[in-house]
Amino acid sequence: MASRGDKTRQRIVDQTVRDIREHGYEQVSLRTLAGELELTTGSVYRHFASKEELLNAAGYEMSRIVDGIVVPAETGSDNAGHDVETLLAIANRLLQLMRDDPHGVEFLFFGPLYNTATQQFGEVEQPRFLTTLLGICTRLCEQYSTTANPNRLFVQIWAFIQGYGNLVMRGVAGYSASMLRETLLSLLSEPLPGPSAPSPSPVGHTHSQMSRQCPNVSSIRKPTTAAWELP
Repeated sequence: MASRGDKTRQRIVDQTVRDIREHGYEQVSLRTLAGELELTTGSVYRHFASKEELLNAAGYEMSRIVDGIVVPAETGSDNAGHDVETLLAIANRLLQLMRDDPHGVEFLFFGPLYNTATQQFGEVEQPRFLTTLLGICTRLCEQYSTTANPNRLFVQIWAFIQGYGNLVMRGVAGYSASMLRETLLSLLSEPLPGPSAPSPSPVGHTHSQMSRQCPNVSSIRKPTTAAWELP
């Protein structure tokens, strides 16, 4: 059974996630959180020594939430076709989540936890959604001949999702599931014959590298319903 302190800590994390999804992570204030939860500021600081520590804890929670929303129940197959379909399903759901929860998606990929997790890979707990995506990308790099680096494939896929999502949100392009499929397959080649090659070590890119390649989702405005209709 969780102790009273553990329950209070989880309440703080949960409220932080709610505030981030509503206002954005840059607006998080420990003083405001204390007021919302009817706690003293000192009580919040007893659980989290700094705002960054709190945002990291909220980042793990947000990663778990997003993983549960966008990742199909069955993953981890060694079959290349299965991994492609899984990645397409994730991309499809993540694009829709960008519309419904732009602040949450921005925080997931550009908050302080992502930078910490990628720069200290193997030294800190990895966020669940990042682990899922890198696992899929690593398996695809073993099975397809032109994608030798899972981190590079991860960045290419995420950059496309962000860019394409921006176009759809702004009404410049209509949503197309076939566009997702064509783009993903264009990043891959025919599967390698015989045994798969050794898996590259999944060390991620830094926050600044990702930021240069991907637009900020918080500036996206919601589209008309028609823009999100499947063809």
